[in-house]
Amino acid sequence: MRLCDKDIKKWILKKKLIITPIPNINKICGATVDIRLSNKFRIFKKSHNSIIDLKKSSKNIKYVLKQNISDEICISHNKSFILKPKNFVLALTMEKISMPNNLIGWLDGRSSLARLGLMIHMTSHSIDPGWN
Repeated sequence: MRLCDKDIKKWILKKKLIITPIPNINKICGATVDIRLSNKFRIFKKSHNSIIDLKKSSKNIKYVLKQNISDEICISHNKSFILKPKNFVLALTMEKISMPNNLIGWLDGRSSLARLGLMIHMTSHSIDPGWN
């Protein structure tokens, strides 16, 4: 099921759809809720590791990502972040979303920001029912 803006607002108020912090009312329009990038990023560095063994435990993979492949950075709220050419970062959103079991969501970017190089997702854009 997809919701229109009036229903999105109702579902948020009734806590059927949980978005924390609750978005500003003017960020809910049509069938969308605008979410924001946080100030936390993981920037990938050139790695000497040629292989990451995905058969190993997720704990090991997280360790490899954190220690060998990327650095976590946190930008002060009044500062900007410049992504240099040929670099790649993962970013968090300021909002956390919990989907109810009877609703599916989509995460899509804005074309105006895509033209500046901001790619929102590299894999599936769907947010499954029940996802938290």
